[in-house]
Order: sequence, then C-alpha cells, then structure tokens
Amino acid sequence: MSAHTLLDGANFSGIPAGSYIVELGCIREPQRLETKDGSTHYFDRLATELGMVFNSVDFSRDSYRLSQEVVGDRAFLSDGKLFLDAFQGRIGILYLDNFDIVYNEKHRQSLMRRVGASYDENNEVITNQRSAEVHLGQMRVALPKMTSPCFVCVDDTMIRDGGWWGKGASVVPFLLENSFRIVKQSEDGVLLFRVVEVL
Repeated sequence: MSAHTLLDGANFSGIPAGSYIVELGCIREPQRLETKDGSTHYFDRLATELGMVFNSVDFSRDSYRLSQEVVGDRAFLSDGKLFLDAFQGRIGILYLDNFDIVYNEKHRQSLMRRVGASYDENNEVITNQRSAEVHLGQMRVALPKMTSPCFVCVDDTMIRDGGWWGKGASVVPFLLENSFRIVKQSEDGVLLFRVVEVL
C-alpha cells in the first residue's frame, strides 16, 4: 500500500477538467511496469478518467526512465521544487513522495543500497529533517498554483509522539493553516483537501 490509494473514492467533481495531477517522486521498481500497481500508473489512469493532465517528476534518472515508459513525455527529470517553480498550469491533485525518510537503521541501509546514488548525484543526504524541509519547500511553491477545490496527498506521513512525522511533518501543519482539512489518514500517509482559494 501507498498513500496514493487514499484518493480511492474521493469526490473529484469540483476539480476543473484540464487541470493537472503532479506526482513528485515516481515509479521506482522495474517490476511495477508489469504489475501496474504503483502511484505512477494509478495517477495516469486517474488523469484519463477525470480529463486531467498527468505529470510525473523525479530527480532520479532511473525513476525518470521508468516513468517515461509509463507516461512518455509527461515524465520529467527534475528537482521537484525547480519543476514547480517553472510550472505554468493549475494543479488539482498534488502527490508529494520524492525525498525519502528513514524509519530505522536497517531501512537506511536498504535505501542507500537502492537509491543512495541518486541522492549523491544531487548533493543530498537522506535525513528525516531534510525530507520534511524539501517537501515543505515544494508545497510552498505549489500552493498558489493549486485549483479550488484541490487535493494534496503526502506519502510516509503519520502522527508519532503527539506530532506529525515523516515526509509531511512540516507540510501538514502548513496546509492546515492554509484552509486545508484532513480527509483521510493511514499508516501510509495523509490526504488533505481544500475548498477555499488562498489569496
């Protein structure tokens, strides 16, 4: 399971046709090209159903190449914040999942074996604080480009020790202060919704 499935059953009726679904952090495992059960396939299907446009973005060359096999020229090799800085469209659904967090030391070692080179190439080090900072930076840039209504889904985000933890540790409080409300939570992430446009 991943947080993108929190969108199952959501009411998308108010989101303008032709607006965008933007996924920051795309397909990572080659086997998902056959199983078609990851977030990149999910959002590609959802965009078709809703008459929206899907863009998939990742700073990992390997993930970018896999995403290209799913969505062709709608895949982008880019830092998420830089992509959003230049983005000209309106975003109806934003998925934040492109800077890893560390659950424990065993998980850290697994991450470094699987994706460490991508972080090294971008002069980044995987830490939970950095993950929270990166996703908040992306959200701040994306917010003025979001439609009304809109959804933001953040992977690997949960309550721990009385506060938000994970990729959305800073994003969730920021969005709650900007007219969003939590629609769903799970052990995989959190889904937020906004009706009122923030000026």
